[in-house]
Formats: sequence, structure tokens, C-alpha cells
Amino acid sequence: MSIVLAAIALAATPVVICNNPTAYDGDSVRCEGRKRALRVAGIDAPEIGHCRQGRVCVNGDPIASRNYMRRLLRRGPITFRVIGSDRYRRDVVQLFDKRGVNLSCAMIRSGHAIDKPKWNGQRCSGR
Repeated sequence: MSIVLAAIALAATPVVICNNPTAYDGDSVRCEGRKRALRVAGIDAPEIGHCRQGRVCVNGDPIASRNYMRRLLRRGPITFRVIGSDRYRRDVVQLFDKRGVNLSCAMIRSGHAIDKPKWNGQRCSGR
């Protein structure tokens, strides 16, 4: 698919309101009424618990990362746009606060997550 067609498809994807969002870690969010967690696009945050064998995990404080995401979620209301799905069949989403701030970019800028190009459909200015 060309870049232009991909941009048109993304623009046509509906924006959904996330009610009562919660964060288990720095790169996944749950929304009231949804069965599965949402994978936040474009970032990788430190793992809570253990790093799966064979995977290179992000260094850093996973609790601080989760707590920062929780602070961002309190900026509500939060909206998201689904841009794909991961291998666990979770929706991969772009997340925004009420001012339109991309929460993936906020996590990267704060140092609580790193850029993960595979799902980086957004561009974060000022990095």
C-alpha cells in the first residue's frame, strides 16, 4: 500500500472515546467496556515482571513508566484510533488526550518509553 493510501485509510479510521482508562504498564491501556487491553502504538516501555526469553526488553523503571502513563490518562477524556493489531490480537492504537497530545510521543519525550518504529504511524515533533 502506498504512503498516500495508508494515510487516507488512517484518516478514515474512527476516533473512539476511552472511558475510565487504566494502565497496567507503560505501553498498554484498558478502557471500560472493552474486553482486551489496547497496545499503545509506536512505543516500547520497560516490562513489569520478567522479560520473555529471547526478547530484548527496554531498560528502565517499569513502575515509573506505568505511573507516568497513568498520569497522562488522567488528562481525559482520552481518545484512540486503531491502526492495527499485534500478535496477541490486541488493537494497536494511537492515544490522544483532550488537547490532542499524542500519548506515545509524551511517553517518549519523558524518557519512560522508547520509539518502536514498527507501529509508529505518528510523527513526534521536538524529539
